[in-house]
Amino acid sequence: MSSLGFYDDKSFLPEQWAEYAASTLIIFVRMAVRIRTVGVRGFQGDDYFAFLAIALLLMDGITVHFSYVLGTNLEVPKPLLNSLTPHQYAAVETGSKYELAAWYSYTGLIWVMKAKMLFLYKRLTIGLWQARVIKWLGLVCGITYLAVFLTVTFGCHPISDNWRVYPPPSKACGLKIQNVIVTCVLNVTTDFALLFIPIPLLWKVKTSLTRKLVIAIFLSSGIFVITASIIRTALTLDSEPSSITVNRWGIRETFVGVATVNLPILRPLFTRRFWQSGYVEESSGHAYPESYNLTRTKKSTRRDSMTAINEEDNHDVYVSTSYNVKVEQRDTRSAESEGQMGVGSSVWEIDKKSIV
Repeated sequence: MSSLGFYDDKSFLPEQWAEYAASTLIIFVRMAVRIRTVGVRGFQGDDYFAFLAIALLLMDGITVHFSYVLGTNLEVPKPLLNSLTPHQYAAVETGSKYELAAWYSYTGLIWVMKAKMLFLYKRLTIGLWQARVIKWLGLVCGITYLAVFLTVTFGCHPISDNWRVYPPPSKACGLKIQNVIVTCVLNVTTDFALLFIPIPLLWKVKTSLTRKLVIAIFLSSGIFVITASIIRTALTLDSEPSSITVNRWGIRETFVGVATVNLPILRPLFTRRFWQSGYVEESSGHAYPESYNLTRTKKSTRRDSMTAINEEDNHDVYVSTSYNVKVEQRDTRSAESEGQMGVGSSVWEIDKKSIV
């Protein structure tokens, strides 16, 4: 609508594309870190969701850009509604359609970030009771996104009123107040639920209190997304109805979300070991660094349990999983003494550490 002369916010587009570029750069750096640490063959669910995040970021950038340039039915001054030319009318109508599409890319991106955190937590909770909670939270996140999607789609009836210019649409179709409220409530609720996953894990971290606090910041970064969502909703509802306000804080929220959700994965980037050659141990047959420690144990049963999240001197965060494996071997010495082949057996505990 800036092209129609109704407003001209010179800071909007530069800020929008700067935050888009920063968000995209963060995701690409994240991919580089994951390739460096686990290799392409070691990609997990959150790594594949990163590709979807890039697509949604691009869609959000394009739709927000054109909704600003063409204008929306929320910005047209009422005294000018009857004096719009056919060209202006068509431009505002098209801009309003872009605005509706931006709601799909914005909410989709927010819930993709949740999916990425769920996959990260899934790797951290192998063998723990929290793993079951994560499965239920995944279901809850899926249901809440469906609720948001249906609200965006059917919150304004008829759907064509979303881009109606004259007569002016209601708040449900212009400001889309129901989208703002439902998205904020479900977004904040699910983010709070996700925050309770890493808290019990921190008690098992074998490191100093200072490093525990650092890990807590990395794993509990969702608090920043919650804060951004609440601020966005409060300012949207308190200010004069404007798609510029809605979109400005929407792109700020998605930038904060992308930055904080990818923060735990970017951590190895700031370690000296990351920049050393041979970080990925290709020769071991695995596309990720791992080590095995064998210790003798008297237990005769096989168990598989996560023992802790350990932080080594190289500052990488590892998941430590113990296996008790029964090993049988021929005991030739006892065979010679007894005149027959004897079979001896022992149990070894294998402690496998793999990078998160």
